[in-house]
Amino acid sequence: MKLGCNQIDVLKCLAGRHGAYHRGCGWVWDTDSGTVRILESLIRHNLVEKQHHPGFHYPGAPPLPYPVFQYSINQSGLDWLRENKSS
Repeated sequence: MKLGCNQIDVLKCLAGRHGAYHRGCGWVWDTDSGTVRILESLIRHNLVEKQHHPGFHYPGAPPLPYPVFQYSINQSGLDWLRENKSS
């Protein structure tokens, strides 16, 4: 399968020191919505998984008014990176 440069770089970020992405985690690829768009495309390629993430709450803080999802690389994504090291 062929991936674009941004898809490959985001996949490498997930495999590297970042490990996962969720809204407010401290890193984005250009914008939050742009990062999510790239991650959703990687889900369609079965390289990334999406799970509901409760978000960060301080004790006594109200729940977040929006759903928070965490994106993480799966084994297929790790295998793709290993097989395409030159990318």
